[in-house]
Amino acid sequence: MQIEFENELNDLVAFNRYHFRNSRSMQFWYRIGFILGPVFGITYALLLYRWSLPARIAVALGVSIVGAAMNWTYYRWWVAYSARKLAGEGENKGVLCDHVIAITEEGLRETTQVSESRSTWTGIERIVENEEYVFIYISACQAHVIPKRAFASEKDSKEFIEQARLFRSSRTA
Repeated sequence: MQIEFENELNDLVAFNRYHFRNSRSMQFWYRIGFILGPVFGITYALLLYRWSLPARIAVALGVSIVGAAMNWTYYRWWVAYSARKLAGEGENKGVLCDHVIAITEEGLRETTQVSESRSTWTGIERIVENEEYVFIYISACQAHVIPKRAFASEKDSKEFIEQARLFRSSRTA
């Protein structure tokens, strides 16, 4: 079974957002950002010792909520910005182009206009999907990004994913 598709810059941004949202180490830093907002809010409110208690509580809550909202917004923006910036550093002829990915019993074969690569099923770390993409991880932070728009139907995408998972589980068990 094989699929043909084109990877665009937005596909790389989507992968980075997915990966950063689901990476344990990145989740740690994301949560630290949410903790720092309230810590700064409470610290700032404590510095306002001449203010009444309700005013200090209101300031602490306000700064905490604004800090958490800014952290969420900044985090999403930063991931997209970084992915776009990194992709802009080179031509990326083998990344932002047409891809053909074939599933065989031996593994996964990817062909682009400038490269061809093969990964055995034991080299595939995991296969995950979300509403718009299939990510076939070949390392802890590198994956084949397959947009679901490349499939003719949802049934085709499910069949592709099931076949890949079946081959992977039979080879890595």
